[in-house]
Amino acid sequence: MHRLASRHRQLNYAFGEYLGEGAEPGERWATDVPLFFAPNPFTFVIPALVIRIAPYLHSGYICSRRIRATGFSAMSAIEILGLEKTYSVGFWRKTPKRALKPLQLSIEEGEIFGFLGPNGAGKTTTLKMLMGLVYPTGGSARILGMEINDPRMKAQIGFLPEQPYFYDYLTARELLEYYGRLSGIASNNLSKKIEEMIDRVGLRDSADVQLRKFSKGMLQRIGIAQAILHDPRVVFLDEPMSGLDPIGRREVRDLIEQLKKEGKTVFFHPHPVGCRGAL
Repeated sequence: MHRLASRHRQLNYAFGEYLGEGAEPGERWATDVPLFFAPNPFTFVIPALVIRIAPYLHSGYICSRRIRATGFSAMSAIEILGLEKTYSVGFWRKTPKRALKPLQLSIEEGEIFGFLGPNGAGKTTTLKMLMGLVYPTGGSARILGMEINDPRMKAQIGFLPEQPYFYDYLTARELLEYYGRLSGIASNNLSKKIEEMIDRVGLRDSADVQLRKFSKGMLQRIGIAQAILHDPRVVFLDEPMSGLDPIGRREVRDLIEQLKKEGKTVFFHPHPVGCRGAL
């Protein structure tokens, strides 16, 4: 009972940190709702708010706040069906280490979906499996109705990893040109989109500076720019506010809100420092 009460307090604290300010009229926060634990994932449905708890996740719980875009048809943009991952650790006698227990999740098109949980809960592992960077041990997933290894699906998503690495001898403009060509953007439209994206992420004064001279926050900005340059339908952001100052975090939140208004689905893992009151 003591352990259960402790977990209850931790979850309420996490919810309060994530949803503690910026409430919309009529919204109720998760900290006002008693939490119960069951052997299967379940959902709290509150006016204008949906909180999902996944007790099967390793060493913790993942919760989310989802915000629906208005004026767009509700269909599943992301479907996770029992996705799980187990690694073998050790040298001579390898022992299994579970990074993600079976996860069931459905995210509708046009939503902002915040993926929140303690360290080791499997958030980044989930993102890597959805991107095809790590193969799942079991289960499956679909994005926009297509399997995660389908090249057609990959052309319609954007991704910012937790710790992006770019060719640091390139300038911001050159990097976006490189990613634009990789994404198949037409040459006659690429320059215009690059200039729009530089303005959108606030890097106009640094567009021709080599990335090796960028701060952590500036690298995050250019990382977000490459993720949305090709106008994807679904955007995955792993800690997009990491390294940003308070003004930068606000700008990223505004950018995510704008993506929602454009009808895009945003699946993001908020940084603990930047998630308070986010969206």
